[in-house]
Formats: sequence, C-alpha cells, structure tokens
Amino acid sequence: MYRRSFRTISFGKEIANEGLHKAHDTQKNFLFCFSNTTKWTSDESLPNYFSRSRYEIRDVAFKGHLANQAQSNKPIYVGYHSSEDNIANLDDKIAFYESLKALGYDATLHVINKQSQVDGKFIKNLGHGMDMSIKTLILKELPPLLEKLSKQKKSKVKKQISYKTDEWIYSFKEFGSKIIAKCEKI
Repeated sequence: MYRRSFRTISFGKEIANEGLHKAHDTQKNFLFCFSNTTKWTSDESLPNYFSRSRYEIRDVAFKGHLANQAQSNKPIYVGYHSSEDNIANLDDKIAFYESLKALGYDATLHVINKQSQVDGKFIKNLGHGMDMSIKTLILKELPPLLEKLSKQKKSKVKKQISYKTDEWIYSFKEFGSKIIAKCEKI
C-alpha cells in the first residue's frame, strides 16, 4: 500500500481491498479497485486506524523485521513468480528475495518468464498465480526442503520473536502446538 499507492485508486469503504471485486489496470498507470468495507479506517482519531505500524507488521518484505528474524531461526524461502503477473509486482518480489539473501536466508525465487515454461500441469499460464498446481508444487519442492532441514543442526533458539514498530510491539511465541500472539502499545 505505501510503496505503490501512487498508482492505486480504490473505490469502496475506507482503505483496504478486502473482498476485492474487480481490478483493472489501464495503460500500467493506475489500478482501479472496487472493494467491500474493512474494519480498518483512515481516520487517525479512531482505535482501528490503519497506521504505518499496522502496515509494517503485515508487510513480509519490511527490512527491519527481516533483519530481526535473521537473528533467530531462519525459514527456507522458495517462491515462483510470473513476469506477466499484472497484480503482484515482479520487481518487488525480486527485491524481497535479494533482501533475504543479503541477510543470510536460503532463498530461491523461480521467475517464470517464457511460454515454454508453461507445462499445463504444474504451471498453466503466465497470469497471477499461474494457476499453479499446489499438489505438484508440494511434490516438487517438499523433498528438497526436507533434505535441507535434515542436514541443519537443531536450533537451541527459543521459538519466540518480537517486532517493534514506532507505536506497537508485536510478540509471537510457540507454546506446544499453538502460536501465542501479543500486541503491546508503546
């Protein structure tokens, strides 16, 4: 939202695109979105104001949080992205994976940019999501991931992490088979 808001115009209640009905990209200049209402508001005086802090905790590419996470257990990232995706920006995805690699993550991005890569079984088109088969994705990517994980030392790091923004501290910890989340106002 903050990075590409100059080209997005939304019609609906408040600011999110929850329940997106239609998006139309005109000349790659503007993306028009029609959406339902959301619980977030752009009114700073209300408790459900969608502030910068609330945006940052939802942005998986936020570099401060990635650096924080890099001090803890690092997940392995594997992604696929089409160069013809008209919804999610390929340059943003490439930058995200470059950030991950710079922080020492095992991160692999497969860019699908040729019609010859569309096999009709795993990848069915070059559009958003590529109509990718989740079953085939798991069959293809899970065995190498499990192999990598089996060679890693078992981490002694506690399974908990906190992310600090300018107005909130978001904390997450694993407790048994559950994840406990806590938000504290600074």
